[in-house]
Amino acid sequence: MNIDLVVDAHRFLLRVRDDGIGIQSPAVGNGLRNMSQRATALGGSCKITRSSADGGVQIEWQIPVGETQT
Repeated sequence: MNIDLVVDAHRFLLRVRDDGIGIQSPAVGNGLRNMSQRATALGGSCKITRSSADGGVQIEWQIPVGETQT
């Protein structure tokens, strides 16, 4: 597992990457949907992709910083 956190004058980016079996489709539960909704509500994004050809997942969750959120 690899976790990166980037914070600069414009964004907060959290990236989590693993080499597990991946996310089964359709994903069960509300966790990933909640992460995406929270990022969108804050003007950001949440991308979920494969981290390798053998499986694994990468989640990039980012929101803008330094701006007034409404």
